[in-house]
Amino acid sequence: MSRAKTSHRIRRAKNARTGNQILLRKIGAIYGRAAAKITCERIELRLQQIRAFHQASREIVKALHKMAQGAALVAQGIRNTWGAR
Repeated sequence: MSRAKTSHRIRRAKNARTGNQILLRKIGAIYGRAAAKITCERIELRLQQIRAFHQASREIVKALHKMAQGAALVAQGIRNTWGAR
C-alpha cells in the first residue's frame, strides 16, 4: 500500500472520529438538558411536598394550642367549682 493511501486512510479515520465526537457531544448535551429538566421537576415536586407538610404541621400546632387552652379553661372551671375544700 502506498504511503499516500495510508495517510489518506488515517486522515479519514481521524475525521470520522472527530465527527463522531461532535455527534456524541451534541447527543450528550441534549440528554444533559433532559436530565437537568427532570431533576428540576423532581426538586420542585419535593419542595411542594415540603411546603404542604409545613403548612399542615403549622395547622396541627394551632389545633394543639386551642386544645391546651380548652383544657386550661376546663381545669380553671373545676377549680372554681370545687375550690379549696
